[in-house]
Amino acid sequence: MPSVWYEGFPMTLLEAFAVGLPVVASDIGSLAELVQDGVTGKLARAGDAEHLAATCETLYDSKGLLEEMSVNARAAYAGNYTPEINVEQLLRIYDLIRRKK
Repeated sequence: MPSVWYEGFPMTLLEAFAVGLPVVASDIGSLAELVQDGVTGKLARAGDAEHLAATCETLYDSKGLLEEMSVNARAAYAGNYTPEINVEQLLRIYDLIRRKK
């Protein structure tokens, strides 16, 4: 996701994590918050095509790191972004609002 725009909460990134695909993303906005550099993917400087290419080459040459990040990406999804977890979070928010009334 080499975006030069500040993304909101990109579903494409979560869909990649859901299938254990590490993400190479720009180091801006929510992308930098969602992708843990070297853990669930790699961050590249936004708008810097040479840095993006070097980052991708590093991953291509580092099969062990890529496999580790794949496991971590899937775990990040399973621990934070599943529908069940999102329902729990939403119900907690509703409960907090209800209590404030």
